[in-house]
Amino acid sequence: MLRQQVVSVTDLRRNTKQCFDGLEQNPKFIFMNNKIVAVLLNVEEYEALTRPDLKELPKEQVTEKMRKMAKAAMVARDEELTDL
Repeated sequence: MLRQQVVSVTDLRRNTKQCFDGLEQNPKFIFMNNKIVAVLLNVEEYEALTRPDLKELPKEQVTEKMRKMAKAAMVARDEELTDL
């Protein structure tokens, strides 16, 4: 863990925007009372960890059926969606 990756809760509260700088290169470790309590990751890294099945397809691989399903999902109400 590098010094620039360490952020206190106080720093996060006071300098939130600066704490997000550099997340593309390295995660940040949030400390409270000298203990790690959380980790800040950029969105792409988080999605890779939590949903490795999600990926962006090249345009030529997207079928008409996929387009229709995506369009239907965009206008669906929350209660119509399922959590896989």
